[in-house]
Amino acid sequence: MLRFHTLDLTAVTGITFFLKGATMVAIHAHTRSQPNAWVTYEAIQDVRGMKYCVWIYIPLAPRDTVLSCGPLVRRDAITRGRAECRWPYLLVRSSPLPSQNSAAP
Repeated sequence: MLRFHTLDLTAVTGITFFLKGATMVAIHAHTRSQPNAWVTYEAIQDVRGMKYCVWIYIPLAPRDTVLSCGPLVRRDAITRGRAECRWPYLLVRSSPLPSQNSAAP
């Protein structure tokens, strides 16, 4: 099942992405109330029966803004007319927010 969510990044100190192969199975937003992604990992174990997956942690500085985020699939081999991905990649573009003390142009 595919679900879409939004995050208020002003309260987020980092994001952990959970991947199984080239498939993103979960995302955890690190906040003061949930600083550890272990709860999310346990939840995907219960729901999906997954024992192993890749965790990718992206720290976010207080003044950072995420411009874009998404999976980047590199097609490594073609087998029986179908592309296979050996390694998942995640592309995150960010930029620091302007300082509140800086003058607008």
